[in-house]
Amino acid sequence: MLSKIRPLIRRHFRESARREFIPGKTRIPLSVPTYGAEEVEEALDSMLSTWVSMGKKVRQFEEAFAHYLDSKHAVMVNSGSSANLLALSVLTNPLLKDRIRPGTEVITPAVTWVTTVYPIVNVGCTPVLVDVDLETFNILPNDVERAIGPKTSAVLPVHLLGAPCQIGQIKRIANEHDLRLLEDACESTGAEVRGRKVGTFGEMGTFSFFMSHHISTMEGGMIVTDRDDMYEFLKAMRAFGWVRDLSNLEKIAKENDGIDPRFLFVTSGFNLRPTEI
Repeated sequence: MLSKIRPLIRRHFRESARREFIPGKTRIPLSVPTYGAEEVEEALDSMLSTWVSMGKKVRQFEEAFAHYLDSKHAVMVNSGSSANLLALSVLTNPLLKDRIRPGTEVITPAVTWVTTVYPIVNVGCTPVLVDVDLETFNILPNDVERAIGPKTSAVLPVHLLGAPCQIGQIKRIANEHDLRLLEDACESTGAEVRGRKVGTFGEMGTFSFFMSHHISTMEGGMIVTDRDDMYEFLKAMRAFGWVRDLSNLEKIAKENDGIDPRFLFVTSGFNLRPTEI
């Protein structure tokens, strides 16, 4: 079936690409779809197979994305907003040995989308909004340091619209003050600071694959981390706290011998799973 549809899909995108751009007349849109014929074919392949829930294509994408960023682990979710919520939920999880506590403060920029700020509130912390530089629209290290108070537990900078913030200096400040560092790189996939991809400077980095972003899965997001324990929490909490995708599933099953592992949940969680499409 797909082999019959494929030529029509490719012709459609070829014809769309031929549309003439007339300077001074053609309106430049704020965003355009970043997918083409190959992505449409893959989406149809998943739909025609009838396996559309999270599966092997998601795992392949996670592995490829982690490799691209030179990160140890990547966990895909259903949006960049969910990525922020899940990352902060892991960081505040009572079972995490070095969690931050609800009631503490998280420094983040005043100029960002609401989905950077709301998850801070969702996990019981208080956002401390720091103004941004008028040229880059990113927070400045000196302003971050001035915002640190006795209740500050973490910093969540944003790399806005493809422009990295001064993440090296912000990381140094976070380390000096014993603060946790997460990165919202939802709008800056692929951006680099001195040869290192943004989203890999903190303990976790979040990304978005919304329709208008650098790469798109229609709706989708990703969290990367080098910490094995956070990786396990991310996988469990992405799917209700379920043990099914955990690396130490057999060990957990033996420790809970009276419970069928198909119905074993070890922490609170959400349903933030992406689709194969």
